[in-house]
Amino acid sequence: MLPEDCSTYATVEDFQALFATTEDIVMGSGDDGEGWRIDNASWNMAEVHRCKWATAATGQTWPLYVTSLPAGEWAYERSAGVMTGEGSSQRVTDTIAGVDAATFGCHVYSGFCSLDIVVAGNWIQFNAEQAPLGSLDDVRVALRDLAERAVARFSA
Repeated sequence: MLPEDCSTYATVEDFQALFATTEDIVMGSGDDGEGWRIDNASWNMAEVHRCKWATAATGQTWPLYVTSLPAGEWAYERSAGVMTGEGSSQRVTDTIAGVDAATFGCHVYSGFCSLDIVVAGNWIQFNAEQAPLGSLDDVRVALRDLAERAVARFSA
């Protein structure tokens, strides 16, 4: 089972260090709006867990969010095959402690980058807004380090 406590994936201190801020941080979970739509239906049925972090002053802007799919390695493999095949993501070759597989990519249209990882058969996606973090390499390293700290907390 994956942790449901959002602070397992990223603490307030993790967020503040990542985005170089000392502001108060809001941490949330659940969907991004009310109502029933295909995304919400499928995420609820698959028991996807979502966590979001932002500075208290930004309101609905969530520059860091994590989604996790229990037993989702099959979906990760399918997604990774498509995303790496079209060149929008690359397989991560450097070792991330506790991670079985990983891909990284940035989405030009949204301004977000994603590190997708597999841990013990589960798919976890770490997403961060690129602009405040710098270059693609800066974002990749930051999300890699964040994921490594999170996975270390899973057994704690």
